[in-house]
Amino acid sequence: MTAALQAYALEASGGDLRVLRYEADVRLAVGRVLRDLGLPDGADVALLADAAQKLTSTGELGEEVTAALAAAGYLVRRPVLEIGGHGLVLDEATVASAASAVSGARAVVTVGSGTVTDLGKAVAPAGVLLVAVQSAPSVNGFADSLSVLVRGGAKSTTPTRWPDALLIDADALDRSPARLVAAGVGDAVAIGCSGADWLLASALQGTQADAAALVPIRDAVARLAAGAHAPGAMPALVDALTVGGLIIGALGTTAPLSGNEHLLSHILDMSAMAQDQPHDLHGAQVGVATVLSAALWDVALSDGLVRLAPGSAYPDDLEERVSEVWSRVDASGHLGATCAANVERKRALWQGGDGLAPGVLAEVRAQLVTPEAIVGTLRAWGAPTRLRELTPAVDAETARWALSALPFMRDRLTLADLLVVGGAWTDEFLDKVIARAESAGGGL
Repeated sequence: MTAALQAYALEASGGDLRVLRYEADVRLAVGRVLRDLGLPDGADVALLADAAQKLTSTGELGEEVTAALAAAGYLVRRPVLEIGGHGLVLDEATVASAASAVSGARAVVTVGSGTVTDLGKAVAPAGVLLVAVQSAPSVNGFADSLSVLVRGGAKSTTPTRWPDALLIDADALDRSPARLVAAGVGDAVAIGCSGADWLLASALQGTQADAAALVPIRDAVARLAAGAHAPGAMPALVDALTVGGLIIGALGTTAPLSGNEHLLSHILDMSAMAQDQPHDLHGAQVGVATVLSAALWDVALSDGLVRLAPGSAYPDDLEERVSEVWSRVDASGHLGATCAANVERKRALWQGGDGLAPGVLAEVRAQLVTPEAIVGTLRAWGAPTRLRELTPAVDAETARWALSALPFMRDRLTLADLLVVGGAWTDEFLDKVIARAESAGGGL
């Protein structure tokens, strides 16, 4: 990891992320890092980790971090996290339980996945040191100040805090399961269309978005096309994910790196949880969904649908459409009501009545990568490219439903919203999107 990236981390975080290290055996330095951050000897440290074993060349990552903290003279406690059938789910009860468990600690150390890191960011109070030890290159959410939490059964991104230190253990990453590495690539390639959604949303909301902010992540992700066996492949992936997280944190929103492709992954998660069914890793789903999102953009542009007539607005039956979509997986109506409230907030943000400003379309086009290029990068890392290749496989009926639900889940504007407003969000349009994705090696 270059000194320039470390300096960017300090700048992006406003000085909050004071330590960023990617090196072999950095897990063993966690005690020294805390001492350098000002934690006195004998202080109480709460360590949060999930149940998954994270191997290093000399043992298990969580156990080695615990031992290193004890050797440095700290009192370590390891609260038991509530792990269910969907793994660690950051719903209201889990976050409240973890917050209670770390209460009184002078420092919180997280060891493991992006979910564990998000939990630490959500429960470590201001004034308590937070150190994240990254165990796999699976998501970009380690190096930012936001957490993805579950509220009322729906996933939402919530401002939390920066870690004081992010320690990326190269030894652990080199031994990460292949599916976690592939998931990281899936999360990274989202920039192939997420930036376009972000710029379009900014135009529709009347807010500012600077495409130049995305240049570092676009450049970093482009290097992943060389594949998993290219020299320096793992450092390239770490850089891509870390730069992505820093951009998210600096801008205070995940939106630049989280468009329709992330919405589709969240919809698959929420559907599975509502029906008590398993789902695949976030990044694996995002990678597959990115192919579909790129196809969505390609078809919409080819058909001349990325346009907006003056006076355009959401349809009057928007709330009913949201409720109808979510009734498929939750007959109680609870999830539909949560999503309807989210979508209503999105409607309130709409400022597209004057149409799209000149230049928006060209700016959006410049952010897009073809579905073929995205499939090529995913395959070069052994990542899935089709929904049926996920674990468990997503059947065609569920896949089509999830795609149709894109505009009806969250308070974030994307291309899907423009198409709803324009009356183009139809079964026939979605069939064309699926066919375009399948022609590139993705889709269902």
